[in-house]
Amino acid sequence: MANEVIVAGSLQYTDANSATDSLQIAPLTFSVATVGMLHLTQSIPTAGAAINLGGLGTLGQVMIVNRDTTNYVDIYTASGGTKFAKLLAGRFLILPISSNLTAPYAQANTAAVIIEYMMTNI
Repeated sequence: MANEVIVAGSLQYTDANSATDSLQIAPLTFSVATVGMLHLTQSIPTAGAAINLGGLGTLGQVMIVNRDTTNYVDIYTASGGTKFAKLLAGRFLILPISSNLTAPYAQANTAAVIIEYMMTNI
């Protein structure tokens, strides 16, 4: 088996008026020429912290989960950078990262939160 990254996703909406809609994709499989993956948990304080990238030089796909049951965490392009996500308690994001995003940063709102994340180099 080759080195691979598999990404899958779906979003579904249903309301009290019986309106429903959904969007899903079949799993996407990417071959990885250079092996590179990181899966960590990190405590994010209200003062903010750089997201630990370990030895991963190039970011590709990323999934970040806010493991807190009460507080949210904001995700930024860098320290002092642009906020691009607000993860409420228990929420997550999955997205491909642009090659110019090299120092993602997070800041908890009311109290420190634990994030769990997985990043790949493709």
